Amino acid sequence: MLRIIYLIVYFNKAMIKKITFIIYSLECGGAERVVSLLANYFSTNSYVEILVFSSNPPFYSLRKNVKYNTINYKKVDGVFSSTLNSLSRIIALRKLFRKRKNHVFI
Repeated sequence: MLRIIYLIVYFNKAMIKKITFIIYSLECGGAERVVSLLANYFSTNSYVEILVFSSNPPFYSLRKNVKYNTINYKKVDGVFSSTLNSLSRIIALRKLFRKRKNHVFI
């Protein structure tokens, strides 16, 4: 909890304009709840976007000015599917990092 408070104080002082949260999904869970709370909080002063890999809708409510997007990546089935899917997600994230000019990725 102390780290979250530190992040809030730090980001408010730095006046960050573009914040992107990356998480696998926004289904029911603790990390998902924290991401939704932080996104709602920072959306009052900054452009906030949440990128997820899962196509399921968010469980927790988000403000209208929080952008919610799904990252498209190639899913692989087979013997090494978990390893190949992880590599596919990494490649998709790398492409996004190059395209977007955000101040902070979390």
